[in-house]
Amino acid sequence: MLKVIVQLLLAASIPFLLYMAWIVIRDGRPAPGWLRTAPWNAIAISSVCLVSLLLGFWALTGTSDPEGAYSPPRIEDGKIVPGTVAD
Repeated sequence: MLKVIVQLLLAASIPFLLYMAWIVIRDGRPAPGWLRTAPWNAIAISSVCLVSLLLGFWALTGTSDPEGAYSPPRIEDGKIVPGTVAD
């Protein structure tokens, strides 16, 4: 689960990081007022789009078989056996 959260946060931060890199390359150093004049609407919209694309990609390329039979979690010999999808 932590891997998924990190990947989503990385995808959401890519537009901000690209804008920050562009400012540094353009000016040669970070400008002190660039945070106030940043196009926050465009950065937020592109972040939402990237996260949506990532979630859609994960939904379409899932590893479980949609036609498989789901076996819910159960307890065997005092241990919890996770649920599985059988082909």
